[in-house]
Amino acid sequence: MVKNMNKEKSELEKAIEFSGYLCPRVVFGVRASELGLERLGAQKLGDDEIVAIVENVSCMVDGIQSASGCTLGKGNLVVKNYGKMAVTFINQETRDAFRLMVKRKVLEDLQNSDLVKAKDEGRLPQEEITKMAEEVSQQMMELPGEELFDIKKVHIEAPTFKRILDSVRCTICGEYFGEEFGRDKDGKIVCIPCFEGDGR
Repeated sequence: MVKNMNKEKSELEKAIEFSGYLCPRVVFGVRASELGLERLGAQKLGDDEIVAIVENVSCMVDGIQSASGCTLGKGNLVVKNYGKMAVTFINQETRDAFRLMVKRKVLEDLQNSDLVKAKDEGRLPQEEITKMAEEVSQQMMELPGEELFDIKKVHIEAPTFKRILDSVRCTICGEYFGEEFGRDKDGKIVCIPCFEGDGR
């Protein structure tokens, strides 16, 4: 147990460096990554067959990118912003998938916590709020995974990713872009912003 906690703290430290600060949502991302990869029998590094589909745009995404190795740049992190504190990890080889959703009680307790109240009211200096956030985050790091998340095995197809092989030049703005993103406008190949009328 102590060994696992040390590993978690190490991953948390890396996530803090990646995100720039510590908050409960960073912890959600770190813990979800560790639990999800554990159930898939995967490790962070060298497991490019793992895909993460995250359902929010928050610091949770930072924790996931740092702790799971699934990143936007590698193309194995997909963001579907439903505003839910949830992520699904998929093994593309075995097709196993697990969805982890932060438990309702955890979210309700956080929403009703002194931390959130202090942030909403603005009655404390930022240093105090930061200290409170760190204390709440550390408590969440120490919770058993089953108390933090609802974890379900799900059936979902992993999204396919296309590599950008060739670049073409937009006939309107003159900028180069990946060929697969080209659109036909009056018989000319244009980029998406120019096609939609948002060209620079």
